[in-house]
Amino acid sequence: MRAPHSRVLVGLAFAVLLNACGPTSQPYRGLGAKRFDRHKWLDADLAQHTRSDMAADLLMQQPLVGRTKAEIIDLLGNPEQEPHKFAEYDLVYVLGPDRTVTPIDFEWMLIKLDDQGRATRIMFASD
Repeated sequence: MRAPHSRVLVGLAFAVLLNACGPTSQPYRGLGAKRFDRHKWLDADLAQHTRSDMAADLLMQQPLVGRTKAEIIDLLGNPEQEPHKFAEYDLVYVLGPDRTVTPIDFEWMLIKLDDQGRATRIMFASD
């Protein structure tokens, strides 16, 4: 016969496992927690959540859709260089580690450009 607390431990272990195996693309839990600051974005330690904490404010205050590639690079700096997992996107920016219990992946902002070089879609993903 199992001890009563063993069911609690099994339930807790199951909850942790579900969190770790959850969706690959999670909106940020602190979405909009910080105001976008171009200098902090450019100088961000990518092992922290500096960029992901500013992502919502960035999109509200500095909408990227409709901007040219040059305008986006002027605002956000150079994108990640290939090879990366998101080759179908034209501009890719790492935002920082994912927000799972044990972060082993990164969150990314992915930008698709049209034939005129203007942003048409912004996506967020984890790898």
